[in-house]
Amino acid sequence: MAWRNNTGVARRLEELLTRERQALVAGRLSELDAMGTTKVRLLQQMTAETCPPDALRKLHADLMRNQALLTASARGVRTAIERLKAAGRPVELRTYDRDGQMKESARPARIDINRRA
Repeated sequence: MAWRNNTGVARRLEELLTRERQALVAGRLSELDAMGTTKVRLLQQMTAETCPPDALRKLHADLMRNQALLTASARGVRTAIERLKAAGRPVELRTYDRDGQMKESARPARIDINRRA
């Protein structure tokens, strides 16, 4: 009986997880904050009542899939930030003058951004 009361919540959670996946794949990261708040609320409602094991397994698989996408997305954002930081740093240039003394100077870094299809 509890599952009947929970069906709407489970469906809404499943729909939310689908929208979350679509947002992650499309790179619409700004949408995730509001979805996270809703997801927590729906999950709290799910734990208040019992759900069939099959439904829980499906929701768990969807949650884990989205978590993997979110982790990969965060890793990509961190990598992009590091590359942008590195592109703006001056590069040390060490040369020797005619007397054989090492001479250091800084020059702007060459920005080399790879483009991938």
